[in-house]
Amino acid sequence: MFELLSVSKNYEETEALKNVSISVGARKITAFLGPNGAGKTTAIKILSGLIKPDSGDALICRTSILKNPIEAKRKFGYSPDIPMLFEYLTGIDYLNLIMDIFRIPSSERPGRVEKYIEAFDMKDHIGNQITAYSLGMKKKLSLITALCHEPEVFFLDELTRTRFDGRTEDTV
Repeated sequence: MFELLSVSKNYEETEALKNVSISVGARKITAFLGPNGAGKTTAIKILSGLIKPDSGDALICRTSILKNPIEAKRKFGYSPDIPMLFEYLTGIDYLNLIMDIFRIPSSERPGRVEKYIEAFDMKDHIGNQITAYSLGMKKKLSLITALCHEPEVFFLDELTRTRFDGRTEDTV
């Protein structure tokens, strides 16, 4: 579950969010829909602690991302629109790095890794260097890393974005 509590955010003279409050309970799938510039990504970045609001607060499972960022960040997974990966690592090395960060015991890792690499059809590629991955494979790895610590909340930003003729467009 997550909440935005009277959140406002401005970028210079552009008002991205103005006094936004939303509460989403457990076991809910929620989508932020709106035109470009509506504040969807800004809301997700505030919820994930990537940027701070000008006012208000964001809670992840009742934990403030502003007051207790480490505790809050253990409770969610985040997959951005453009995967930000350490491309010189192999996929499995990157997954192990992320699981080190989340302090996943070594004994639990094989089961988690196998479950997700099977689900995302990455078994034949997980040992390859990330720089050799296609964009689709990088997005799959981003999803796996966001899920590997089994978060209570999962944020996806622009999951359906595709590229046509060098431009980026939303498909939904």
